[in-house]
Amino acid sequence: MSKEEKRVKVLKAASDCFAKYGYEKTTLEDIGKVVGLNKASLYYYYKNKENIFCDVIFHEADVYMDELHNKVKTAKSAEEKILSYLGERMNFYKMVVNLHNLSLDTVRKVEPVFYHVYEKVLEKEAKYIATVIDEGVASKEFTSTDSYRVARVLLTVATAIRYKEIHMSLVNMAAEADYNKVLEDIKFVAQMILNGIKCDR
Repeated sequence: MSKEEKRVKVLKAASDCFAKYGYEKTTLEDIGKVVGLNKASLYYYYKNKENIFCDVIFHEADVYMDELHNKVKTAKSAEEKILSYLGERMNFYKMVVNLHNLSLDTVRKVEPVFYHVYEKVLEKEAKYIATVIDEGVASKEFTSTDSYRVARVLLTVATAIRYKEIHMSLVNMAAEADYNKVLEDIKFVAQMILNGIKCDR
């Protein structure tokens, strides 16, 4: 079995362990046991649990993004596609937190590492949203603009709003973040940004 094939097996085992035990309770020994590797051998593929978790989420994000692109195709306008995408993106984040039993404190600890590596996924997302904006420009829904830059701003704002809610939940010792409020705020701000590039009708 090649190194890549073994790495894929490790990811599958890690995903199952995180879903079964939760991120915090899962150990490298748990993951290694499923694939028949001891802790030392596991280090050959991954430095630590955080790195394994990041790869698990990237894989899940890739699958989810493909599904998401198909979901938003039915939207009538470019604006609807973008708002729908940002909403579903928030639902994906919520699903990841729930599926892997992440506490808010764990999210705060993992997110800086995760965000650094997640830049590749953000790049794909920005290119996708930029393409939708370009479609809107072609159909005269939006004025000519730097579509990639607008896409990056939309994603940055969405991430900042989500992060702020998680931070406030930790400060206030709340049981969980108010994802409905996060989603409403993301869509509200995104709509304001998109209004700025709309053509006058």
